[in-house]
Parts: sequence; C-alpha cells; structure tokens
Amino acid sequence: MGQLPRSVLKCFTVASCLVVASGAGVAFGEGAIGEGDPPGPSGSPAAVTYGGNITVSASSGMHFEIAGAAPGTGHDQVTVTGNLVLNGTLQLQILDGYEPDYLTEFDILIAGSRTGLFKSIVGELVHDDLLLVPVYDRNGLGLTLVAAIPGDANLDGVVNGQDLLAWQSGLFTEDEWVEGDFNLDGLVNGLDILVWQSHLFESVESLGGAAVGTGASVPEPGVAVLVGLGVLALLPGRRGVV
Repeated sequence: MGQLPRSVLKCFTVASCLVVASGAGVAFGEGAIGEGDPPGPSGSPAAVTYGGNITVSASSGMHFEIAGAAPGTGHDQVTVTGNLVLNGTLQLQILDGYEPDYLTEFDILIAGSRTGLFKSIVGELVHDDLLLVPVYDRNGLGLTLVAAIPGDANLDGVVNGQDLLAWQSGLFTEDEWVEGDFNLDGLVNGLDILVWQSHLFESVESLGGAAVGTGASVPEPGVAVLVGLGVLALLPGRRGVV
C-alpha cells in the first residue's frame, strides 16, 4: 500500500476511516503518512502522487489545507495515477486568514480516472461574498476549487441571468455548482435560487477585485426579480408569493 499526506487523509472517527488505497503507491512531499497511522492535519500543505487507486467511502472524506495558489506549498494536492472514487465529505481548512483573489483556481485532486462526487463540503466559506466551490474535471480529470461569488455558476465573475439559466438546466437533479447547486447541498432546487437572488448583479469588480471582461448579458433588474419570485413557489412549504 502507498501513503497519503497527513493533511489530506481525514477520518471523522477511526472506525469510519474507509479511505482505501490499492495498488503500488508512491508518495512524495511534506506531511506524508503511512497507512494505519492516525489521521490528522500536518500543519502545512503537501503535494503527493499515489501510483494506484483510491476509494473514499460515504462515512469518511478528505481534508485539504488552503493557504496559497501553489500546490504543495500553498495548498494540498493529491495526484492519483489510477482510479479515484469519491464519496463522503470534502473538508477544507483555510490557513492563516488566507483570502484568495476571485476566480483563483486550486487543483486539489488529479486523477487518471474518476467516478463519484463528494456528497458534502465543509469549510468552503471565506466570507459572505467569497466561496471555494468544487468543480469537477475542470482542468483535466479530478477536482478544482474556484474562488467564486455565491451564485456565479459559470464562473465568469458576475452573477446574472446566465447563472439563472444554469440553475434551470440542473433543476431537481443531484448535481454540482456549475449546474446551480449554489448552497452546495448536492441538490439543485428552489433553495439555491435564494443564494442567486441575494448576490444578483454582484461582480468581481463591484466587490473590489480585479475587473473581469465577461461579455455576458445581464437581465434588466425588474425581469430578474420577477423570475426569482416565480421560483419561490418551488421552495418547500410555500404555496406561492402574494
């Protein structure tokens, strides 16, 4: 069996530690631990390569530290040359008050092949207008975190009608951020549109970040509000809007 970095392998109880590594594995980087060692944060990011397969069970998860844009020194990164099967919880830990620029990308998982998704995520909030959102297979097979405005499904730096269309296309599916899962609960529904509404027309520039040229059309405010109010009828326990 190979090794995983102490800062990446996370078991929420020892009994539920079901991150299974199979095949001939080789790990490189600070903070690497052998299979069977007590899991826990190493205190500094690591970058490792595992030459086998990794399966994450529903009762466990993986833990990644984020303190900068460079893999290995700024944030944890795991490369799996074989098959990566994801489930369980993605736990993020932002170190030393780090606040990334909007649209910064962090490739935290790279895989030869991948199936499954993390079912939940914790620690993604940097502040009310900035999240680290998971995007699968963005830069090749694996998982990339993107520093995003809540509600910005297409990650173009502005929350507008294009993001509403993404939500509509993913409605009532178990899907991910780019299909409108804005509250990251694994389901696209009426609750997500409340996130979109609360950040509508926010942009990287308006929030004090670098200007992003999107070229995307922005709906008239009155139209956007009416569309948003219409979907409130989809929320649990609501009969409609008066």
